[in-house]
Amino acid sequence: MGRGGCSRRAARSMLILSWNCRGAGNDPKILTLRSFLKSTRPNFLFLSETKMSLGKSSSVLSRLGFANHFCVPSSGRAGGLWLCWDDSILANVTSSSPNHIVLKVHASNDKPEWFLVCVYGSPYRNRRYNLWDFLESFSLSCLDPWVCVGDFNAISSPSEKIGGSGFDRKAAEDFNRVLDNCGLVDLGYNGPAYTWTNKRSKRFNICERLDKAYAETSWIQLFSYASVTHLPYINSDHCPILLNTNVVKRMRKPPVRFEAFWLHSDMFQDTLHQIWNESHNGDVLQKLAATLNKLKAWSRKTFGHVSSEITCVKGKLSILQNAAFTIKEILGIYSMWSGQLINFSKSSIYFSPKADLPTCNTILAILGVKTMEADDKYLGHNLLKPKSRIASYSELIDKCRSRLKGWMSSQLSHSGRGIMIQSTLGSMSNFWTVSKASTSSSVWAGILIGRNIIAPHVCWFIGNGSMVKIWEDPWVPTLPGFHVEGLPQASTEVTYVNELICSSSRHWNIHLLQHVFLPHEISAILNIRIPAEPCPDQLLWMRTPSGDFSTKSVYRCLADNEPSNSRTDSALLDWKRFWKMRGISPRVHLFLWRLLHNAIALKTNIAKRIPTTDTICQFCFSKEETVEHLFLHCDVTKQIWFLSPIGLPRNRAIFDKVAVVVKEVVHSAVQLFAEHNASYSDSVIKPPNFAAPHSAPKPPDPWTPPPIGTVKINVDGATATHSIAAGIVARSSSGDFIEGCCMYDGSWVGSNGALEAEARAFLKGLELARDLHAPSVIIEGDSKLLVSYLIDDRLKYPWRIRSSELDCKRLLSSLPITRIQHVSRNSNKVAHLLAKFAISNRSNYVWQGTIPSCIASSMLEDKNSISSN
Repeated sequence: MGRGGCSRRAARSMLILSWNCRGAGNDPKILTLRSFLKSTRPNFLFLSETKMSLGKSSSVLSRLGFANHFCVPSSGRAGGLWLCWDDSILANVTSSSPNHIVLKVHASNDKPEWFLVCVYGSPYRNRRYNLWDFLESFSLSCLDPWVCVGDFNAISSPSEKIGGSGFDRKAAEDFNRVLDNCGLVDLGYNGPAYTWTNKRSKRFNICERLDKAYAETSWIQLFSYASVTHLPYINSDHCPILLNTNVVKRMRKPPVRFEAFWLHSDMFQDTLHQIWNESHNGDVLQKLAATLNKLKAWSRKTFGHVSSEITCVKGKLSILQNAAFTIKEILGIYSMWSGQLINFSKSSIYFSPKADLPTCNTILAILGVKTMEADDKYLGHNLLKPKSRIASYSELIDKCRSRLKGWMSSQLSHSGRGIMIQSTLGSMSNFWTVSKASTSSSVWAGILIGRNIIAPHVCWFIGNGSMVKIWEDPWVPTLPGFHVEGLPQASTEVTYVNELICSSSRHWNIHLLQHVFLPHEISAILNIRIPAEPCPDQLLWMRTPSGDFSTKSVYRCLADNEPSNSRTDSALLDWKRFWKMRGISPRVHLFLWRLLHNAIALKTNIAKRIPTTDTICQFCFSKEETVEHLFLHCDVTKQIWFLSPIGLPRNRAIFDKVAVVVKEVVHSAVQLFAEHNASYSDSVIKPPNFAAPHSAPKPPDPWTPPPIGTVKINVDGATATHSIAAGIVARSSSGDFIEGCCMYDGSWVGSNGALEAEARAFLKGLELARDLHAPSVIIEGDSKLLVSYLIDDRLKYPWRIRSSELDCKRLLSSLPITRIQHVSRNSNKVAHLLAKFAISNRSNYVWQGTIPSCIASSMLEDKNSISSN
């Protein structure tokens, strides 16, 4: 039985009305309810706290005009649930209790089946756990999309309550834990912020958001335009909430209005007279309307799309005005993820001299920090004064010198100095490995220095090409310097990269490329894949795989470009690993560090300070005593080589005039090595045993069929020299062949070819899923890395596959129910064979209904494995 006189809503849009009515038996409540039904015309109605028995409920339900209903009777004067739905919905109740009703909504023309879970949380906290336990168990057993609507009698954050006693954090944590375990997402709301009030006045008033709608992610993908609206409070302390599964925004043509800025144009008067004097059939009102339309066309031609530009400027202005809030939000996210709280009372901010005082005060109030003073210091350094680097660090140098005077550094050996430094700077556990801080005296000067370092390693990612200049900007990753030269006189034909792209096909205009660029440049440009949907151009830092900038990569970049000599070779070492090496005594560690820095008191080094010093080697008396000679080229050293500390016999030969006996030195070295090895025997890590255990080999994983009604698409990529390929096959739940294809690209240049091939394979698989119009699709591939990139937005994927990755995620968001998962190579062998077929034949193929011969045997093998299992 439907509702008379009510026009039917489109099948793709359904309305769910939920209300805690606090008693449904009296006439005022029934009149209020019928007015809500008349104004909203819902397909589903859920009422909680009806406070009516099963017998009395029937008479009231018959007056509401729904064809189907289900009741949970009240317990005395408490509780009671009603769920009604009209005759356009094919559904049945699968579960119920005093706290919930579960309705299974069967598949319609364009949507698969889903569940509507209507809930009522007990006002008593200890009884509310029954509902929480049910929701967690239901989420584990339900494989279909579902949405949860009703009065939860719980809030998840302090923002959902105003007034009354403090926020019950323990209850909110329990509620949020249930939402996280169930994977439920708040659908938000439109209208008033709170759905319940105690109806008291002023300071005694309490408001909370108790009535809500939460949905599982697959339900949100199914109804991506769903919206919740809070209706007015009428005859209850709860307001009804209306869930619309498909809010369609109707675009209305804006009216034509006279714009005041037209009067400031010198051409306006002449234009107006010309338009008004043109002949026009009709009355004065029609002539006015026609004149206004022509003035609008003149305005667009003269001034451009002013309203669009104003909207754009307003959007940018809003971003600037909210920048302080954005910074605070980012800092809050950082604190939550890192566990490090920011002390805003000790933080400060520096404003440029031309910043106006009201704006500065507003930013300080938002961030809760103070203004940076001239004498403020960071790590002992004055940040704002002076500009001279020498003067800036002179205070730190003086402090270090005053400390050194009391350390008697000239009386200690190198080992003693090391021990004293460690004991004095014990709070700095990593002082050996700390990197050098920025020494720039001006922020802007530092930025300019950094720009010169960064610029050669930056390249544009082409999203739409509207921001990238062809002849000035770096945008071709495989060319030297990322720049193009082009043919002579070609720079006058095109300016921006978007002019090289066909707007309809989103591919490069090959005919135009041939008239503008050199042949090798054309090949490099064609190797750049353009996203199917235009997106903003973005600068990439080419020294990291993801394209994201990091100071660590800049350091490595500078180290790679440093010229090699006796001083800077040591800078290329990984000093962090050097100081963490185990099994080396501190004395040897320090000696090796001095050796690598040429900081040993050799005769050549002493002669730099005392020119009269003799530089002849004390061992061979033939050449100068340098690091290379003493440890590599000296005839005595060659006999001993690196089996002993050479410094001791050398010093005895210089100061005690004792001749060097090689056998004694070697014997001493062997003895020292044995003692050294014994002292560190406890720290020696024994090599692992790589012998394979004696166990039966694991059988290969067979291909598994999807559930009934679901299509499974297997994809795989393959590579060869300067070429990539992909194989895609779609099969039904019985293992029958539906469609297959393979893709070949013989112009690939660069690294990450295997990953790009896998990305293209998944993209082709998603395009096939879209073309098949299947209600549910599973896409499998054997690239675990790429599957992780697709299902986890937190991972940073390589910039070389960014275009394919963006297209994959765009298709994933538009398809109804699509699951991406990883499988073994054996379970994916059919797709692998198709990819190899494309490599061998160097061409693209599509098969519909007919199984290609290259995979026929593997298809049969997979199908037989289904019947055997």
